[in-house]
Amino acid sequence: MYTGVKHAKFCSLWQYVFLVGVTIGYMVTSSVSMMNIARTMCFQKNREVSQCDTPISTFMIIFGGAQVALSQIPTFSKTWWLSILASTMTMTYCSLGVVLGMKKIIHEGVNLEHGSGERFFSDKKLSFDTLWPIFQAIGNIALGYTCIILIEIQDTIKYPFEVITMKKANTTGVSITTCLYVFIACMGYGAFGSDAPGNLLEGFSFIDTYWLIGFANFCVILQLVGACQVYAQVIFAITEEWILGHFPKSKLLHKSFSITLWNGRHALNFNLFLLLWRTTYVVSLTIVSILLPFFTSILGVLGALGFWPLTVYFPVEMHLTQSKAQRWTKTWIIFEGVSMFCFFVSILALVGSIAGIIDSLKV
Repeated sequence: MYTGVKHAKFCSLWQYVFLVGVTIGYMVTSSVSMMNIARTMCFQKNREVSQCDTPISTFMIIFGGAQVALSQIPTFSKTWWLSILASTMTMTYCSLGVVLGMKKIIHEGVNLEHGSGERFFSDKKLSFDTLWPIFQAIGNIALGYTCIILIEIQDTIKYPFEVITMKKANTTGVSITTCLYVFIACMGYGAFGSDAPGNLLEGFSFIDTYWLIGFANFCVILQLVGACQVYAQVIFAITEEWILGHFPKSKLLHKSFSITLWNGRHALNFNLFLLLWRTTYVVSLTIVSILLPFFTSILGVLGALGFWPLTVYFPVEMHLTQSKAQRWTKTWIIFEGVSMFCFFVSILALVGSIAGIIDSLKV
């Protein structure tokens, strides 16, 4: 509330819209990993790539079905184990990606045949068609630093420990993320040059260590199963709190029922409204994912839309207001300069990602 009620409402609205978008992006990403596993197994059996094409929509439906079941978890606080699972899987598949990249570099050497200079310039003129992927990549990087879920985590920590805990969490998380992402990017570029795929694991799909590729993709799926629920539970909480709070006497909204299990000793309790609403939400996002299955471009758009307003602008404005920094002072100029630079970066990322989606829609 440091920057006023209007800013607070806009920040909240943008946050929830972004969370919905990220869930869609995660559905696309996990489906790509599921498809990679299926293609790799098929190739090992048939040794023919053309026989291993499976529509990605099939895997999106499978993933959506799993999310429908998991979405019945009652509250955000009950998803702590999903967070631990997701974090463990992230470290696992990132480490495997680094190992596979190093293996390819050791056996084949550094791949700079399709270097950046050759890609970006044609007949000594800058080619805008090659600039779009660069801007799109900036959006993907920005997505990695859009840590908006930390707001919800902070709400579960009591004051004054929240200040100490979140400061350590931010410092540790951003440091590890930066080191890991830069290392993976270097390995990916060294292994594939400018032809490195958006999903690095796709580039290793048909090599001999296919079982390792499959395991890495499986880790991606497990991580995103948990990540989708962590993000979705925030949407569930705010929506259900608002609806149930406005209709406290509605029997339809508060009606619950139980299903007795086979042993007769335990029962599963369901709220009819929550079951229908959460199922509808997941099914709707699954349909949108099927309509927009563009992995790299979607992630770029999400990064562009979420990075500047949620990670830079609002935190900067709150800090300047809280510290009572005067306009045109050294502190004010530095913070506002960083904010404007990040805004410019986000615009470039958004333009490049939208251009990528338009190109993908053509086919």
